Amino acid sequence: MKSAMLSGGEAYIADGGVLRMHTGDPGVNGTSNLVTPSNGYAHLTAVAFSVNSGYIDNDAPLVLGVRTGGGNLVLTHFSLMKADGTTLVMTGALTPTAPETEIAYNVGALPPAFAAHSLRTTIADPA
Repeated sequence: MKSAMLSGGEAYIADGGVLRMHTGDPGVNGTSNLVTPSNGYAHLTAVAFSVNSGYIDNDAPLVLGVRTGGGNLVLTHFSLMKADGTTLVMTGALTPTAPETEIAYNVGALPPAFAAHSLRTTIADPA
């Protein structure tokens, strides 16, 4: 997991970013295992994250679109890009809510929803 690096970057987190879902580790650039927008899925834009006591998390609940095709997926990670969609801010692992053991993103089913403050990563020292 990539920790968020905060060297003057707090403003773009509060201004909102582009939240993307992954089916495996996003890697150091946040581009690996990326779920491509299609079949009812789109990256979420203008998603606000806040800095809170050593970590960063989402300010509000988030819900993905209903998948209309393309097969079923299991989501394992997320990444947050700056609002321009080109600069990686942070990545993190998704944690299923018990009793679920995975975060399924199935065609025609209710899409995954994430409570406020549930997408979280630690802040790394930018030194």
